Amino acid sequence: MRDKKYDSIIVGAGLAGLSCAYELSSRGKKVLVVEKQVYAGGRTSSFIDNSMQVESGLHRYIGYYSALPKLLKKCGVKIGDIVTWEEKVDILIKDENKKLVLGLAPLF
Repeated sequence: MRDKKYDSIIVGAGLAGLSCAYELSSRGKKVLVVEKQVYAGGRTSSFIDNSMQVESGLHRYIGYYSALPKLLKKCGVKIGDIVTWEEKVDILIKDENKKLVLGLAPLF
């Protein structure tokens, strides 16, 4: 195996790791990102569980923080290209005949 030299090695391809890699590489640094999962995104990723797609936290980053939308814009990514927004989310409560309706946090 050839020797490879990097200016920085970042452990973890979550939001912080990917943000750091983007900022360093945009300044001309050679960066390696290593991640133990088979996907990038950390707590902002989604996965399949029992044939159902589970979103594990992206809504929190977009709804409550202004940094992610700004970073996506710098990277040339439109939020609408990666997220499908719903007007409301229905949650059925097991063993009860109740429905909880939630709105989404604003994007700012």
